[in-house]
Amino acid sequence: MPKKTKLAKEIIKEIPKYNRCGIYEVRFGSFSDSRKQVYLVEADKVKNEFKGTIKKNVCFRGLDHELKDKGLNRVYMAIEDCTKALPRITPKEKKQWIELAQKYKLLPEYVKQSWVDKGEYIIDLRDKNMSPSLLYAYLSIIRCNRDEPGFVRSVLIMVDHGVNYYIAFALASKMYITNSGHHIINVCRRYPYMATNTTKAIFDMDLEIGVAISLRRYFDNPKKWDKRDVISKPGQSTNQYLSRWGCHDNIRATTKINTKTKASNLYSPLIIKAIMSDSDGEANKHLQKLK
Repeated sequence: MPKKTKLAKEIIKEIPKYNRCGIYEVRFGSFSDSRKQVYLVEADKVKNEFKGTIKKNVCFRGLDHELKDKGLNRVYMAIEDCTKALPRITPKEKKQWIELAQKYKLLPEYVKQSWVDKGEYIIDLRDKNMSPSLLYAYLSIIRCNRDEPGFVRSVLIMVDHGVNYYIAFALASKMYITNSGHHIINVCRRYPYMATNTTKAIFDMDLEIGVAISLRRYFDNPKKWDKRDVISKPGQSTNQYLSRWGCHDNIRATTKINTKTKASNLYSPLIIKAIMSDSDGEANKHLQKLK
């Protein structure tokens, strides 16, 4: 069986099983920790030992205001597993998702596998690359393990079949993401439900090459694309830095390329060369050869 057909059949088999979890609420908080290494601090310790805050809210609403002008250096986040009677990804798949994100810089290296088991995470705001958009991206990537099991599993399947990670991310977003407002890129499946239950339907999908390029470029050098700070500096207010809470615009600003091709080209070396290029001029040289 051809490689692409085998991949499509496996994706088709999984699509009906995995709808989004439907839970928007997350627990999050902020505090300061003077230790150089990043350790998991559980919710009760955040409140009692570190005198931080823990809230439960829709998405991350309010976290940006919570960080303003307080000089805090840690964010706590917990995601409770979905209790609805829907298929969920396995603990192993959750860890694979985190590992892949770390490999491609969508999450920091200090995130531990043991944190995945607990469902609790810490983000270090002292990271030299930290900005409001990067913080939002990190938190959003973590919550995919609960909110978007189909998206996560589809990315894992494609990567396992040798698809470039950024291509897999862009295509799986079109198959599964129902709310781009909770996603790191402004891509989601069309409404009403976009049928991707045949090999032809999957490979007729548009692959937005610019989206894949923007993911690679942003996470390769995030501070280049968002110079704002999260921790306030002496004499400065973070109001100006946290005024825009999200990451769509920062990620997409890394390229002006809007080239689309059919998903049937997902293994094309020319597209992969374009994704790995450092300039639009270089990328376009490769894309001009694409048939």
